Amino acid sequence: MTCQMEFANQDEAKAWIIRNQFARRNISDVTRSRLALELKNMIAAQAKENLTTSTGGTIPRPLFNLTKAAPVNTREKIAEIAGVSGSNIYRVETVDAKAPESVKKAMEDGVISIHKAYKATKAAQKDPDVKRKLEITPAAQIPEALLTDMEETNRLIKRQGKIMDTWCMMARMDYSDDDYEIWLSDLSEDAIERQLEM
Repeated sequence: MTCQMEFANQDEAKAWIIRNQFARRNISDVTRSRLALELKNMIAAQAKENLTTSTGGTIPRPLFNLTKAAPVNTREKIAEIAGVSGSNIYRVETVDAKAPESVKKAMEDGVISIHKAYKATKAAQKDPDVKRKLEITPAAQIPEALLTDMEETNRLIKRQGKIMDTWCMMARMDYSDDDYEIWLSDLSEDAIERQLEM
C-alpha cells in the first residue's frame, strides 16, 4: 500500500526521506552521520533565514525545529538529528572529504572506528608516505597498517618530547648563551642519547 504525500519543495521531500531512514534498524553511526550531512545546507539555510526573518517579514514553513532568532550550531543540529556526537559528524565529514578510499571503505564497513579513520586521515595529510601506504592497503588490512604507522609516530613523538624536556631543563638553569654552547660542545653523541633517554 502506498501513501501519497505533498511537499512544498524538493528540500522538504528530501528532508522527510532522510529523517525516515533514521528509523531503520542496525543503521551504523557512519551511515547516520552521512545521511544527516545531506541536510547540512538545508539546516544552515533555514538557520540563516530564521535570523533574518526574526526582525520582521514572513516566516516560511520550517524544515527543522530551529529556535527563531537564536544562533544555530549547524554541526550540533546535524548531530542531534543523526543521534550521534558533533565530533563524529566532524570526523565523518573530514574522512569523506580527505581520506584515501581504502580508509573510507574500512570505516564504512566497520573495520575501523570513525575515530581511527579520522586519525588515519590526519596522518595521511601530514605524511605522504603514510598516505601512499594507506592508498595501496586493502580496506580489510587497514588496522594492521595503522597500528604500524601509529607505533612509529608515537615513537617519534616520544623522542621529540624527550628533546624538548632536555631543552626545558637547560632553560630552567641559569646559564648564558655561551654556557649552553660549552655544555653542548662537551657532550658526545652517546651522552646526548643518554640525556634523551633520561
